[in-house]
Amino acid sequence: MGVRFKKKDLGKLAIAKWDDASGYTMEEMDSVGLAPCTTVGWVVQVEKNYVVLASSVYDGESYGDYTCLPFGMLTSVTVLPELALALLPSAKQPSQKCSPKASPHCRRCGESCEAGCRA
Repeated sequence: MGVRFKKKDLGKLAIAKWDDASGYTMEEMDSVGLAPCTTVGWVVQVEKNYVVLASSVYDGESYGDYTCLPFGMLTSVTVLPELALALLPSAKQPSQKCSPKASPHCRRCGESCEAGCRA
């Protein structure tokens, strides 16, 4: 559908509208369709094909309750920079550090983790 998040959206509150798959048994064909959904959360990870939103911040220290959304499922995105994690007292920002366990490439610069970050 062409809707995506960008790295600059990290830490910002967003509203993602998306179509979920759905299954039907013993239903008429005319009732079959996608299930429209809306997820609200802070952007904590942006990868090539998906985004991760966290819908909770605990005591301003950590975030959780994650939803991973493939970009192909998104129908619209609204980013609300005025409600970024940085505005919450003591909120830690999403990590952009190189993490070989999470990804073989640095989230900041795209280099392999062994090569070190060039950002």
